[in-house]
Amino acid sequence: LREAVILGAVLRNPAIGIEFEQGIENLTCTQPILQRIRDAVLRNLDAGDTLLNKVGDMIGADPLESFLTQPHLLVVPCIRTPGDPEMAQLTVAEELAKLAAERGLKAEIAEAEEDLIRGDEEALTWRLKQAADAMQKAQSSGQEDTAEFDTAANGAAINRDERKSFDALLETIRFSKPGR
Repeated sequence: LREAVILGAVLRNPAIGIEFEQGIENLTCTQPILQRIRDAVLRNLDAGDTLLNKVGDMIGADPLESFLTQPHLLVVPCIRTPGDPEMAQLTVAEELAKLAAERGLKAEIAEAEEDLIRGDEEALTWRLKQAADAMQKAQSSGQEDTAEFDTAANGAAINRDERKSFDALLETIRFSKPGR
């Protein structure tokens, strides 16, 4: 799924492709269609706005159209509505980071199994915690709340921007009847 999002984002936003060439090369695509698309994208990264057409020529227009119209890709903003290179860059970078974290966690688990066989439980615990923390950080990137909060008299957290908007709205309300 992550590989499909990366490839779809690059196909719909070809201007970002070259900066992610290394990440695209490192994709381990398990589905044959994804392998074919990855290889075609890599061969044509310098095609610019004609990338989609060149990839279609290499793998066939119908398979490419079927790939790009999959429901799980159509919900990704930079694929559904191309043209925002910053959004596409963020999407691809985040998905590549998540894939790297998943690979790192798998490698740590494999090494942890070896530590377990050797009886080194302390190293095992520390390494697994580090890998799990890295995975959690990758999964939650881009989803962090950056709002600033004030604490109300009752202890409730109040979003500062929402409070300012509410105060501004209250200032516009007139409490007198019209015509008076």
